Amino acid sequence: LLFKTNSSVLLVGDPRQVTYLTHHEKKYSNYKDGKIADFIKNKLGKRIKCEIDTDTLNVSHRNNKEICEYSSELYPSLPAINPCSCQECRNYSIDR
Repeated sequence: LLFKTNSSVLLVGDPRQVTYLTHHEKKYSNYKDGKIADFIKNKLGKRIKCEIDTDTLNVSHRNNKEICEYSSELYPSLPAINPCSCQECRNYSIDR
């Protein structure tokens, strides 16, 4: 119903963090392993205008280069992710 309103809806997520699962595993098996964009295109895109932007938020503000590279290797079909290069994100210390 929300998508049928005149509101602009923005969904944000990382398909590598697959926290959404369905109880209809057989019915939606095509969308497992981080294929949420395919689900949105196939299910919502038929009824509403739907754009998927994989570039704007394609940096990690949390992980370093090595973790980003490893994550990208786990999901080779998804665009690679890179660490954010802003000084605030890269300037941290470990206090013990």
